[in-house]
Amino acid sequence: MSDLRLSEYSPCIDAGNNGVPDLPIADIEGNIRILDGNGDFIPTVDMGAYEFCQIQLYRPNGGEKFIAGSTYSITWKPKDGITHVKLEYSVDNGINWYEITITENTGSYSWETPLVGCVFSAIPFQMIPGEVVQVA
Repeated sequence: MSDLRLSEYSPCIDAGNNGVPDLPIADIEGNIRILDGNGDFIPTVDMGAYEFCQIQLYRPNGGEKFIAGSTYSITWKPKDGITHVKLEYSVDNGINWYEITITENTGSYSWETPLVGCVFSAIPFQMIPGEVVQVA
């Protein structure tokens, strides 16, 4: 059986349509579908069953409950050549994204959830690799 995951230079990265009806929140491996895979800071779904991820997110990985005002650890596998990452979350399945921070690519960040008076469940996260100077 062949590996059907997208390679780093695939033309299918960020080539899909975010407006497709009933677009699942995650690919077949549980990765968020609408994210920035090509580094242009525009989250767009990839074509195919797998979403390309430059950095592997370990935690959160789906299904977690986040209580407002609490602190949680976000962890990922750092990738060589990427100095900083922009961490974002969504409460509407990736339609809108809210910045958590821009931080060094160390593999972890301690996040204090917003004080919104509710419990978040299965919040999608995305990480956008890039230099700090590239982030508007």
